Amino acid sequence: MIGVSTEYTAHIVGVTSKLLDTVGAIVVDSEGRVAASCSSGGIVLKHPGRVGQAGTYGCGCWAQNYGTGRSVATSVTGCGEDLIKTCLAREAANSLIHSAHATVAINNTIRSFLDSPFLGKFSERLCGIIAIESESTGRGEFTWGHTTPSMAIGFMSVGQRIPKSHISRLPLGANPGSTVIIEGTPV
Repeated sequence: MIGVSTEYTAHIVGVTSKLLDTVGAIVVDSEGRVAASCSSGGIVLKHPGRVGQAGTYGCGCWAQNYGTGRSVATSVTGCGEDLIKTCLAREAANSLIHSAHATVAINNTIRSFLDSPFLGKFSERLCGIIAIESESTGRGEFTWGHTTPSMAIGFMSVGQRIPKSHISRLPLGANPGSTVIIEGTPV
């Protein structure tokens, strides 16, 4: 299982506190089949009746098992309205399946998100993607990218006794919402 969470500081009625945002998960079974899931960031600062990316098809997560022995799964984080307007999870999966390199695919997807005409008036475009590309041979690549200041990553395979975790951070002085960082590891 691979999970992701973004962390940010919120100022609510003069109180500063750390909040956790979206949680996403992608999994691969022993035959290379994938599944994906995500949650919305809870109800803090959300309008009553709001439906975010988690409840919108192709916007919060996407998994597709192709008959070719190749599968992809994605889960995304960021402003739900922006993720819905761009169908970011589905776009990331489409880019992965049509690319020979997962890091290039995720980078291109995030760059397209940053340039999206659907986000015209927003200057800070925050998103994060976790993605896995799997083959029936058991080989694959877990890739993540983000424009948020940080993104927490956790992953584990059946061969590991202890999960691995990593906080991916933008470089010092980088501008959140316009700087992209991409990382990954073979699985």
